[in-house]
Amino acid sequence: MIAVYRNLNKAKQDKTKYVWSLADIKSARTRGKVFGYSEPNQVIQLTNASAVVQLGTLKRIQDKQTREVGAWIVGDKVDVASTPTNARRITLNPLVGHTDFIYADTKQAVNFREVKTVTFSITGCYVS
Repeated sequence: MIAVYRNLNKAKQDKTKYVWSLADIKSARTRGKVFGYSEPNQVIQLTNASAVVQLGTLKRIQDKQTREVGAWIVGDKVDVASTPTNARRITLNPLVGHTDFIYADTKQAVNFREVKTVTFSITGCYVS
């Protein structure tokens, strides 16, 4: 299993492009060291995925209006060439009050028990 989350330093440079950090897992709720980053046109896909949300960190982000990693997705990495056609984009933005990953189109919380795959690309994060 690995953890994947948006690289916030790269996001400062270009908010329209997504670069993903890949990290080891220390425990169910703790990520380890970063071992890599997504390449510009690379697609990363996870199966058996679940979200890890650190509510204390999200509260600190909201209170201080700072940028730091407070949530990530863990799962088993599989090889894939493209984002599935039935995938829906998801997001999490604690600066506007989100404390869960939500669907970008409906703003409803994502139930990861119903998710088969999570795909990370240069255009965002998608579930199917």
